[in-house]
Amino acid sequence: MGGSTKTALLSGLLGAVLGALGMWLATHGFTTSPTDGPAATPAGVAGETLKSDRPVPIAPPEAPRLDARTPEGGPSGSTATLAAAIEALVIETPQGHGTITGHVRTKDGAPLEGAVVRGFTMHRSWPRDRVGTVPSLPTVEASVRTFALDAKWNAAAMRETRTDKEGAYVLKDLVDAPCELGAWAVGYEIRRAGRDQESTLPGATVDFEANSVVPVLLTVLMPDGTTAVAANVFWSLPKRGGGGGGSWTTDDPVVEMEPGTWSVVAQVREQMRSKPVTVTAGATTDPVVLRLETRNAIEGTVHFDAADKDWVYATVEARRRGAASTDRADTQSPRAPDWTFRFGDLEAGDYDIIVWLADLAPLATQFVHVEGGTATVTLAIPRLGPAQVLEARVYGPDGNILGESDVGFSLTERTPTAVTGLGARAVRRPDGTFLIPLTSPRRMTQARAPGRTSGPDAARGVDAGPPTDDGPVRWSLQVRSKAHGAKEAEFVFGVTPRVEIRFDRSEGR
Repeated sequence: MGGSTKTALLSGLLGAVLGALGMWLATHGFTTSPTDGPAATPAGVAGETLKSDRPVPIAPPEAPRLDARTPEGGPSGSTATLAAAIEALVIETPQGHGTITGHVRTKDGAPLEGAVVRGFTMHRSWPRDRVGTVPSLPTVEASVRTFALDAKWNAAAMRETRTDKEGAYVLKDLVDAPCELGAWAVGYEIRRAGRDQESTLPGATVDFEANSVVPVLLTVLMPDGTTAVAANVFWSLPKRGGGGGGSWTTDDPVVEMEPGTWSVVAQVREQMRSKPVTVTAGATTDPVVLRLETRNAIEGTVHFDAADKDWVYATVEARRRGAASTDRADTQSPRAPDWTFRFGDLEAGDYDIIVWLADLAPLATQFVHVEGGTATVTLAIPRLGPAQVLEARVYGPDGNILGESDVGFSLTERTPTAVTGLGARAVRRPDGTFLIPLTSPRRMTQARAPGRTSGPDAARGVDAGPPTDDGPVRWSLQVRSKAHGAKEAEFVFGVTPRVEIRFDRSEGR
């Protein structure tokens, strides 16, 4: 019987079995439970606890058993039928003659003997979704068949060995395809040495570094004192730097750390985090208790007017009321299309949330009180006008509109006694118009002067208009082009909505 005919027959058999099983389950209901008995232990590593910083498929996981039952609770026998159908699937056993070699050494360079090293060539048979098409949804029968075939391929393609007295290993008979590598040894966390952490083709040399680890028993409590179900745990050196992290659950409350003194915290998403606790791994035997606390946070969204849909960035600041003018406020830069922001780990209290396009030119401010959780705020920006944004179109000598890579902008403020300039960011619309946020160069220069700060008053809405304490003010926009030189156009702050600048051939360099 030909291979293609056999495959077709087996596919039809599995489809029929799964189809009948699906109809029976839909009629009678089913429960999903893991297979009974201990998990299978790979050959040669009985009794060992293996650990790696990146998961590597070791062997096909045991499929969940569908325990179909009658309303009276009696078994239907479908488990055996499904297992037989999957077992009947035939794959072409992957063959190869590739080799990967390397060493496993400890942090101080000593060879590590007896470490398990595995190479695994992943088999991916799922169809690739194509851009511009609606992806098809596979049937249950097709999904189960694909999973089963992939698992069989993966098991057949895996190669395993152990390091010798010199810490050396040789993986042989690898399929000529990118290979995932992993190494494990009891009492060690082993990672690939160097920066290359990607899949590797046969013929390469890959070394690993092993760091000794010790178990640390943790208890994570909720804010009300009850035991948490799950959390993420992170540890770092007391003075920052280094460390690691891992998952914690009540069923598996032990994490493995390198011997030493660490600052350990537990966290549940962004909402809860414990205070850091100093732990000496290797010397601590009692459970380390980490109590979660609700994290104060402010999150929200910036909403621009529909007429300003081409704007792509903004700056949002969270400034605590009563803070000293020299205290640094938290800032974020929400961008299109979602315009969301979040300030976490805040002290309880009152805050002003300010949004602007240019420093010292607030567009909106909202008061927020946060305590014992997350406060939500929406910053609605009125339609931008000539006091916030200047539109500019820049033309080259040939009459074509110049692009972002061709020009740069700056604002200049002139009084009878001084001239002050300031570089300006710009956003280019699809039609070629530049949007330039306006701010006072004089006020920016004064705020940045030694011994001066912008202060809380500036952050809470000081008018961004031209100062009036030094005589009349004239404003202008400078445009510099690498190819065509520089030009300037005057405008009236708060009145002129748009300027046009045209370069002549005589102005080119």
